Order: sequence, then structure tokens, then C-alpha cells
Amino acid sequence: MNGFWKRLLPAILVLAGLAGGAAAEPDRVGYAYAADSEAFLYSEAHFETTRDGELATERVVYRSADGRLLAEKRLDYAPAAFAPHFELTMAVNGYREGLRRTPDGLQTFYRPVDGGRTYTEPLTETADLVADGGFDRVVAARLEDLRAGRTLTFDFLVPGRLSTYPFRVRKVGTARVLGQPALHLRMEPASFLLRWLAEPVEVYYHREHGRLLRYVGPSNLRDPAGNNPVVRVDFPARPPAPGELERRAAQPNPFVAAATREEEPS
Repeated sequence: MNGFWKRLLPAILVLAGLAGGAAAEPDRVGYAYAADSEAFLYSEAHFETTRDGELATERVVYRSADGRLLAEKRLDYAPAAFAPHFELTMAVNGYREGLRRTPDGLQTFYRPVDGGRTYTEPLTETADLVADGGFDRVVAARLEDLRAGRTLTFDFLVPGRLSTYPFRVRKVGTARVLGQPALHLRMEPASFLLRWLAEPVEVYYHREHGRLLRYVGPSNLRDPAGNNPVVRVDFPARPPAPGELERRAAQPNPFVAAATREEEPS
């Protein structure tokens, strides 16, 4: 994976219809595997709350195979469904990124791995702005257009670069993923030049109701070197068989060197 893509898309796993809230059981769980070895890396438990039938807030908790906390993400869709407030905090290395609305306007921020300083930058809010879990809302809202083969374009926020970039998403074809009929979509830079520098992200949504089934691309979690390993994240209807994740767990796991069971992000 080239260095440009590692820096450009740390937030893309975002695509995953993230969730949050205080529910005892997650609404959905994703299982992330290393793209090169198929070793199990982490689970991401998605919780959500709704208001008047619409997604209101989300929370995602990332854990390794032995239950160690890796990171937590919180999102609030009240300000804008496609560009929610969000904050990702990694418990293992201090990395932090997000988007917030302040009295002075929209602001994106990030703190590097093991870095004490948080960098911020103001953003201009536009109708085309998409951030983090807002990508899932875009797909849900425009599913019919995507099924029909129409290409969507938008400005995608990349907090690690304190900026937005023009992106597009388009239909590649259809497939069966996790036993379900899937719409295969490709997310990539809108710029021809950037597409030469960056591999696309492949996502698979249920063809009928738009539920995310699979994501293949850079993780939005950072390893100790600040990189975003390429992962495949599956969202099966049922959890893997008992013992399967432990058997397939990466040894060593690239994310857990500094993780502890007790540590929680602030």
C-alpha cells in the first residue's frame, strides 16, 4: 500500500454504517481481517440510537480477539446526516481525529500517534460534504441511483490531512457476499491523477435494503507507526463459530502492543 493512500484515507472505514448508544447488545458487529493473510485483527461493535425513525447517534467499540480495547468512535447525526460530528480515539496509541461544529464554524482535527499536539483546521460546510459514517447515509439515500449505475460525487473529509478531497462512488457490478445478494460499489478519488496514486476502496451493500456487508480498504485504525493497514471487514448476520476468531487471530496483532483491558478513551 503506497504512502499517499495511507495518509489520504485513514477515515474511510467509516463507510461501515457505524453505530453508537447505550444498548446492551450491539446492533451489528464487523470482523476485520488482514487483507494479505486473512488473520483476524479486531471486531467493531456498532450501537445506535434513533429519533423519529432516523439515526441519531452512533458508537463503535473496537476490540482485539482477547477483548482488549483498541479504540472507540462516537458520532452525532443531528447537525447533518451526511457530515456528522464524530470523534475517533485510539486507546492503544493516542491517535485521535474527528469533526465538530464550534461557535466559530466547522472544524476538523487530529492528533498523531503518540503526539501531544492536536492539529485543527476550519472547514467550509457545503452541501457536498461527506464525513465518516455519513457515507453510509449517502448510500442509503441514493441506493436506487447507485443500483441504476449512476455515479455520485462528493467532498470527503480526511481528518489526518485536515482537508476534504473530491471523491466518487459508482457501481462495479453485483455479487453474492456472505450468502447475500450484494451491490458492489467502488469509492475512489474523483481526480484521474489521484486515482493513479491511490487504490480504490471496495464496498458491498445488500442490493435490496442497503445494509453494508463487506468493506475492503485501509483501516481507520492506526498501527504504532501511524499507518492504516489494509483490511477486509465482514458484517455477517451471525457471529463466527465459537473459537474461530481466536484460532485466526493475528500473532502478533499490529494494533495491540500497548492496549490494556482497563484502558478507556477519554
